[in-house]
Amino acid sequence: MRSQHKLGYFRLITLFLFLLFYPSHFIRLCAEHDFKIGNHNKEISDGDLDKFLINCGKSCKILRSYILGSLARIIFITLLALGTIFIIKEPFYPSKIFILRIISIIIIAWSVLGRLGWECLTWTQETVAEQLDKFWFGFIYYIGLFGTLLSFMLTDH
Repeated sequence: MRSQHKLGYFRLITLFLFLLFYPSHFIRLCAEHDFKIGNHNKEISDGDLDKFLINCGKSCKILRSYILGSLARIIFITLLALGTIFIIKEPFYPSKIFILRIISIIIIAWSVLGRLGWECLTWTQETVAEQLDKFWFGFIYYIGLFGTLLSFMLTDH
């Protein structure tokens, strides 16, 4: 049974883009949605919204820092590994399949690392931050899995 507060995929993608590039708008939308969950869709006033704006601001900061921070760590480790390859193995000319594997592994590692660290929980598990967290994990995980499987299927035997 689908909850009346569950957001669709297109809405989650839009909210994710707002989270990264327009966080103040994301916080406002998040607060309005979360207010409706806790107050059974009653009309919202600015006074009531203040508490939800603060909570959503915290959730926004946590999600942004974990998403971008985990990506930065994965990219740093990847660059370190590639630098080591260039030092040990000269000359090194990566194939397209090698590059696809590296990108796929980065995406899978990003989703797994994020799932271990950027989760925001409430009792209802219907807040925007929670739905976005769950959606983003699945979205990037399956993209990484697809790329990994494709790279192995394209390998010449």
